[in-house]
Amino acid sequence: MLDKTPSSVLDNPDRILEFWKNKDISHKFHIATHPELQNDPNNWYPEDISENRSRNQKGDTPSESEILHAY
Repeated sequence: MLDKTPSSVLDNPDRILEFWKNKDISHKFHIATHPELQNDPNNWYPEDISENRSRNQKGDTPSESEILHAY
């Protein structure tokens, strides 16, 4: 998980915890259609909780832009 944590918070354990408290783990390729990628760290990224849960309720998948700007 530290590989997916922004370097700007890595020097402070409290900031790391704060970062992850506000994030869900989102999958680039939906695990319903790609179950083999569920535990692949290259298939997930941290995403704001509200964005991830809102998109999941609609059945959408993340855009490339959303993935790139998640960190």
